[in-house]
Order: sequence, then structure tokens, then C-alpha cells
Amino acid sequence: MKKISILLLILSSFVLAEDDEPVGYIYIDTVMYSATQTGTTQNFNPKGMKWAFGYLLGEYTIPVVDIDISTGLEFDFITNTSAHTKENVISSSTGINLGKVTASIDNIYALYLKTPISVAGKFDFNTYLGMSTSSLTLKNKDFTISDNQTTSLSYGFGLEYMLPQNISVHASYMQYFSNLSSIDIGLGVKF
Repeated sequence: MKKISILLLILSSFVLAEDDEPVGYIYIDTVMYSATQTGTTQNFNPKGMKWAFGYLLGEYTIPVVDIDISTGLEFDFITNTSAHTKENVISSSTGINLGKVTASIDNIYALYLKTPISVAGKFDFNTYLGMSTSSLTLKNKDFTISDNQTTSLSYGFGLEYMLPQNISVHASYMQYFSNLSSIDIGLGVKF
């Protein structure tokens, strides 16, 4: 899956328009989750891969401070690439030792209003506000527990740097649910 993602990113860079102000973009990120308050006394750290598709709707300049602010819409699809297993997990509600527990994230779908703020030339400070849907699943040999919080307000922020050929590198912090956040790092192509 990772090889296909990288190949698609490289191929899409060859069809970029030569426009000075690209308005569409595709990101491919590695996602490192932190999941807490899942009915156990443990924190889990599964990993995922995110595809983000976005379109910038407009750009505005604040003349007094000469800052460019854009607005756009972004759709994210995140898959679970590796579950996280912990030994001897204790349930916070029952106090029972659950043994070996594996946590995985179901596919996440998210829609955001994205606001990139141009700072220091090729750097953008990005803010995200929107909705996401998913759930965290815990499994051991005797049971499966799915977190019942499946849709929530989501938000985040990040930093992006533009390279030549409209390729960008970026990192962001995202809060998907009250018990699920992530650090995302990846590459993007703007067109």
C-alpha cells in the first residue's frame, strides 16, 4: 500500500499545472495515533496512513500586517496500518485483568474547513476545524469492544513547507475525538 501511495504521489507531480497559485492538493501522511479513555487503564498507539484531498476556495490579505490567509475544504480518509497490542490490560470499569489487548482504529473519514496562513514565505501555518467519524476497536481472545463515539467535532493545526514543483512537506496535530488524537507527517502535491 505504501509503495502504491508513493508511486501515485510521484506520478501526480508530473501532471501539475504551471499556475503560480495552485488551488488543489493531495497529501499522503503517516499517522501516529494516541488513544486513551477506552475502558482500560492503558494508552494505545496504533499507526495509520492518511490520504487528504483538498481545494482552496480563496485567499485574503490582511494589509496592516501583510499576512495571507486562505480558506479551503479538505476531505481525509485514514486507514489503520498497524494495531497496537499491550499485555495485562486492566479494565477501568470492572477492575478485571483483560490479558493481551489489541487496539486498532477503524477507517476515519473527516471533512475540514482548512485555513492556511502564509508565514515567512514558503511556510504555511494550517488550522483545521470539521467533523470526523470512526471508532476504536479493542480485541482479545474473549471479546471485542468498539468505542461508541463514532462522530465528533475535530480540529488540528500544522506547519507546511513548499518545495519546488509544488511539492510540500508538512506535519500536523489532529484531535479526532476526546479519546483519539494523532501526529501526522507527510508529503503533498499542489496543482
